[in-house]
Amino acid sequence: MKAIKLLFIGLFTVLFCQLSFAGNGSPSVSTPVFSTAKAKTEVSKSPTKKQSSPKGFFKRIKEKSVELNWLGFIIGIFIPVVTMWKLFEKADIPGWWSLIPIGSMIMYLKIIDKKWTNIFWLLVPIANIIFLIIWDMDMAEHFGKERLFGLGIFFLFSIFAGLIAWEA
Repeated sequence: MKAIKLLFIGLFTVLFCQLSFAGNGSPSVSTPVFSTAKAKTEVSKSPTKKQSSPKGFFKRIKEKSVELNWLGFIIGIFIPVVTMWKLFEKADIPGWWSLIPIGSMIMYLKIIDKKWTNIFWLLVPIANIIFLIIWDMDMAEHFGKERLFGLGIFFLFSIFAGLIAWEA
């Protein structure tokens, strides 16, 4: 549990530091719009035009992409790993196995009473999807859920496996 707390603290520290810096790696500092009186008078004389241009739009998107990348990281990698950690602990397997890519799948197979050699089915293009669905259905059954709950685990792992992992 202490390791999970430290992982959360480290992740959010990195996330905060990343978001507080501008795209060029230096801290973002707000600068005034008009730095001289001459620029102010030139702008006031010019006719009113639309402030946002396509270039400005894409620049704002590029600036926001850092935030979106971290959000994608949290949703796509961090949450499933923590969910898998809790699933492993619930099945009396050390949670740190969820951090090891191939080892976590071998432990996943161990929970559902399959041989570790079944992991090689993941190398076969269409069979890997079929076997993952079957194994997720077996996982749902192992934890006392219906087999159709396994489809939820396959399509929305973080939500459905999270329901099992954090179930009282």
